[in-house]
Amino acid sequence: MADPAGSGHPAKSPWWRALGARFAALEHELETSLRPWLWLTGLVFVGWLALVFASMPDWGGDPFNDRAFDAAAWRAADGGARDCPRGEMITSLAASELRAGRPRGELIALLGPPDAHDGLRWCSWRIGWWSGLRVDQDALELHFDPDGRLAHWARAQH
Repeated sequence: MADPAGSGHPAKSPWWRALGARFAALEHELETSLRPWLWLTGLVFVGWLALVFASMPDWGGDPFNDRAFDAAAWRAADGGARDCPRGEMITSLAASELRAGRPRGELIALLGPPDAHDGLRWCSWRIGWWSGLRVDQDALELHFDPDGRLAHWARAQH
């Protein structure tokens, strides 16, 4: 096929035509149609994309900023419950209480006994099942420096 612009070079077919020709040759060689499998693969991929986008916090709202921090409600909550109110208080708690340098004892008095700890370096409180597809439990983790003061905090999914 000659180039319509008249340059004298043969025209290249678009990449999708070349791919289609290779696909047809593969189907012929296998003596079966691959189209049903392509449709199924495409549907599975689209379903997966829908799940990924539905789990994005910006689309469904941020579940960690729906309540103001309330120390009594925090201590009374069951951290293992799926919809534990602790998870909804994290943003408010971080803004009002989780300042670097705050002593470990003050934070434990405020939040109550941790659900897990190593004795000195970190403490963890379960906060429900809030992030992602809600298949793993979330936790608030506080990490302390050697002097027992808050170094940093993190929200972790376990």
